[in-house]
Amino acid sequence: MSGTMIALSFGITFLLSVFLAVGITSLIYWVNDRAISPFIVSHRRGLVRAISLSFLAVLYVIQGLQFQVDPVMSVFGYHWAFLNLMLVCLYVIVVQVGDLVTLAVQAVAAGMYVWRFAAPLSGWVVGAYLVWLALLMGCYWQRRRLHESRLLDHLAILAVGVWGIGTIYLTQPRSWDGWWWGRELLAYALLSVIICEANRLMLATDVKTADLQRVAAYERLTGDAAFTRDQAELARLLVRAQDLGLSLTVVALDVDRFGDYSRSVGFLSGNVALVKFADVLHDVVATTPNGRFFRSGGDEFTLALLDATPQATVALVGRHRGGRRSGR
Repeated sequence: MSGTMIALSFGITFLLSVFLAVGITSLIYWVNDRAISPFIVSHRRGLVRAISLSFLAVLYVIQGLQFQVDPVMSVFGYHWAFLNLMLVCLYVIVVQVGDLVTLAVQAVAAGMYVWRFAAPLSGWVVGAYLVWLALLMGCYWQRRRLHESRLLDHLAILAVGVWGIGTIYLTQPRSWDGWWWGRELLAYALLSVIICEANRLMLATDVKTADLQRVAAYERLTGDAAFTRDQAELARLLVRAQDLGLSLTVVALDVDRFGDYSRSVGFLSGNVALVKFADVLHDVVATTPNGRFFRSGGDEFTLALLDATPQATVALVGRHRGGRRSGR
């Protein structure tokens, strides 16, 4: 086949790989970090795991069929397109999502794949597979450092991919083909860079969006009054308490370790916790004829109750918080 046809087949296959990889990783990212539906947030880990394992299972089947029909990969794209896609997505799932169960399942599946297609199953193949598995597990345990360093992230995904490709390459006796290796490594390197940068762009966009929302419109999240807008109402409650000779209790509340929680589950998913906390305060205010609460900013709220002691107010909040927890 002419060089033009090889280049055209390579280009089309590569674009298809990019399209599929961006699509599935975006879906996983949306479920893991962007979705704020209480159902999705409650079942986030299971949904991500189901999507990841289903997609990887499809790639295993396609890769196996392609390998049986064309062991030297001399037709479809002139490189191991589905293997590249599998390795890139597996890295993203293990490192970005941090799913140890998916890693364990894929370790077993990859071992069975190597055992099935290796001819023969030599010590070199087994050793290469174990090194690849060690690399993948190392990426899992060091995923926080990989999140923080763009360079380490790119080097890690290249190491996992190149060693994985080499492991599959050793499963069959082959003749050296420098042009094939050039196409294969170029395709994998480009795909890994595109996916890593796309994920970083999505994360950076969400962080900036969340920051703008917190700064510009606190009340949009919970639908409650912003403290800056309702300071006058708090002043009126104080005047009324003085006129009637009643006490006015003002309580400042926040969500413990909300920053750590929000970073671990996703900034928008963390908003669900703030909405639930606001629901508790709604319940508290609904039981008192002269109560108000405001969202002061971020995870901070202010509760004002007329004719209530501080001790009674704290106990009231605790009872409603416990009722919400047991009911959900």
